[in-house]
Amino acid sequence: MTGPAAVSRETVIGIIAAHRNQPAATVPEQIDSLGVAWLVHEAERMLSLPLELTDDLLEQMSTVTGAVQALRRAQSGGAGESDV
Repeated sequence: MTGPAAVSRETVIGIIAAHRNQPAATVPEQIDSLGVAWLVHEAERMLSLPLELTDDLLEQMSTVTGAVQALRRAQSGGAGESDV
């Protein structure tokens, strides 16, 4: 397989932890709206993932699990797996 590895749960948690300036182990499952905005920004920047910000996508990204799924779908062109 060529191209970047699939977005991992650890990647999402790491981005949120950096935003909150806290250890990754303390990041909760729920992501607040500022965290979602930061995650979208960092995913687009670090992973070169252009994200279409629909209400459904933003709602899904309010949890770590949902964010991983949404980013994996974006990475695969929109038709990705939903496994975390």
